[in-house]
Amino acid sequence: MKIRGNQVPRQNGEVGRLRVVQGADSGATFVLFGSEISLGRGEENDVQVPDLKMSRRHVVLKYMAGGWAFQDQGSANGVMKNGQWVRQDQIRSGDVIQVGETTFEFMSADASTGMIIAPPRTLEQIKSEADAFDQQRAKVRAMGGIYGPLPGANGSRPNPLEEKSTGRKGGFDLNDPAMKKRLLVYGGAALGLYFFLFDDSGQQQKRPQQPAKKEERTLASLLPPGETLSHPKAEMFFKDGFREYTAKNYVRARQQFETVLQVQPTHGLAEFYLKKCDQEIEELVKYHLDSGKKNLEFGRYRQAKGHFETVLRTLYRDQSNKSYQEAKGRYEETLKRMKGEGKGS
Repeated sequence: MKIRGNQVPRQNGEVGRLRVVQGADSGATFVLFGSEISLGRGEENDVQVPDLKMSRRHVVLKYMAGGWAFQDQGSANGVMKNGQWVRQDQIRSGDVIQVGETTFEFMSADASTGMIIAPPRTLEQIKSEADAFDQQRAKVRAMGGIYGPLPGANGSRPNPLEEKSTGRKGGFDLNDPAMKKRLLVYGGAALGLYFFLFDDSGQQQKRPQQPAKKEERTLASLLPPGETLSHPKAEMFFKDGFREYTAKNYVRARQQFETVLQVQPTHGLAEFYLKKCDQEIEELVKYHLDSGKKNLEFGRYRQAKGHFETVLRTLYRDQSNKSYQEAKGRYEETLKRMKGEGKGS
């Protein structure tokens, strides 16, 4: 889905975004759905860009167990990632890829909401960051390591016991009057500390016990054992869950609210929003299941595949769910039709 501007909240089933930093569609953002995204100037692609230096099917982005990766589809001009020509590589949030004369900034769905809706970096910012990194790397290499060469001859640290003979400050010399004075002061302090801690027999002295503090009568002390007014960890998880809920990330929000109730079973708000998440997930699943079946009926297999994948991803923790089973069957049917269509052509 192609949109203009960046202040767009997360979409249902969104897996990532490609934001155009430079090129014919500069300023546009492509919201990605599904686990395999094709990019090129041909109309059959998920992301179509009117760039004459881009092949009809230039590059494919795939989601695998380790995260996102891309692979060049044998294009004439190749793909440049973060300033280097590569045919295939992993890609993470914030990485920049150049395809033809178009430069994209990639954002995965795992990125925070702030990163998703933030404006794309300019080419000047990207180049500045790359130059600063190269300069720092060159500086570290010139130092010969993280800490650099050690002071002293041949890169070794000087011995403090030899400093006196070499004329450097800080030498250790018992004939020095100032050194004798320091030793007497430190020795006296050590003896005083010994007599303070130990009695004449060498046993450690016992300090008088402090009177026990009176137990304060507070509202928390009147609660049954194991109950708290407001558990700090429960509040932390609830805030994370509420933030995900407002961003329409209902699956993540549900996990946070479940954790809250494990920490504090009497948390009423977490119980309320957990039920709300279940309702929202049910509506989301119904929408994508119905949309997938309609697209499958009309032969729009790529769109159908994306909708069924969203259902499977949403319900992967509840695979006994009827909707999950139906989406799985429809997904396999879609793959068979796509395979058959490819053979026929």
